[in-house]
Order: sequence, then structure tokens, then C-alpha cells
Amino acid sequence: MKLFGRKKVTQSPSELIDEGYTLFINGDNEGAVKCYDEALMIDPSSETYVCKAQALTRMGKFKESIDSSNKALELEPVNIIALVEKARALANLGSQDDSFKCYDKALELEPKNVYTLSSKASTLESMGRHEEAQNCYDTVFDLDQDFFLQRVGVHNVTVEGDVVNFEAYFTLEDVMVARGEDPAKSDKQVRGSIDVVVLAALES
Repeated sequence: MKLFGRKKVTQSPSELIDEGYTLFINGDNEGAVKCYDEALMIDPSSETYVCKAQALTRMGKFKESIDSSNKALELEPVNIIALVEKARALANLGSQDDSFKCYDKALELEPKNVYTLSSKASTLESMGRHEEAQNCYDTVFDLDQDFFLQRVGVHNVTVEGDVVNFEAYFTLEDVMVARGEDPAKSDKQVRGSIDVVVLAALES
């Protein structure tokens, strides 16, 4: 006897990745990981492992994030974002030396990669190494001012002689990390960003 019914529609890996990213940027990290896992069952790609690692880091699952980054690096040893994501997760686990080894390896591959430099600066800042962080941010600013302004969410920029003053726009997660708090253990459910006024001066 022939059975009739609706055929199950299977999403492609790219569709699952897109869906996962949409969930990720809207704060549904668990949903994002489920989408990435489905995509990985169909096509285990370095891109998907990196996306999964980023979501796991946001969830505070740093060891799992490192595992996902390692799988991405097994498939693509020169994947810069995988190295950076692994560095971030290692830093959150207190493995500072291993974290900076990852950053340094990424910068050996691409010394002027502003994403890597700004991520390293953020990690340095969270560790209280402000002068080193500032040096990284200065390098990012010199290499790509547009990226710098977008990365730190700068607004209300004014120029006074050879000094640029601005206000910065950080996410709640950034603020908590800078204060030494663990976002994953917080009961604060805030999406989007909050204003934190930071007056800074950069040489023109």
C-alpha cells in the first residue's frame, strides 16, 4: 500500500548556518548551536565550527568552544577567526599564555588583521593590561579607522587641535568582562547595547 504524506524538507548547510547566525545575533545561542550542529552533520566545515565556537563562548562554555575551534583548525590550520575564538575562550579559562600564543600565531599569518588586533586588545583590557591594549587599539586605528570606530561603537566624535575626543558604545557583555565579571553567570538579560561614556584622546 502506498502511503501519501508531506515530504520532510531538509535545509541546506548554508541555510542552517544563516538561521543559526540570525539566532546568534538575537541572543538565542542555544538555538544557534542546534542549527550549527545540524549543518555539521551534513557538511563538517571549518566555517560552521567557528560559528559554533562563537556561540559557545557567549554561553560561557569555553572548553566546548575550544574543542569546536580545534576542529575548525584541523580542517583549516590557517583559519584566523578560529585562532582568535580559541584565544578568547582560553583567556576566559585563565590560560593567558596559551591565549596569547593563539593571538600571536594569527598575527604571524596576518600581521595587519584588525579583527585579530582588536580582539587581542579587548582581552588585554579585560586582564587589566591597559597600556598594551591601548597599543593594539592604536595600531587598529592607524590601519583602519572605519573598522576601529565601528568596533568600539564610537559616536559624538569631536576634534580639538591634534586630539580626537569621542564617546564609546559598548555591549553589556564588554562592560562585565572589563569589570572582571562572568557574563554567563549573570542573571541580567539585556540584548543590544548600553551607553557607557568613555572620553578618550588619540593622536591625530
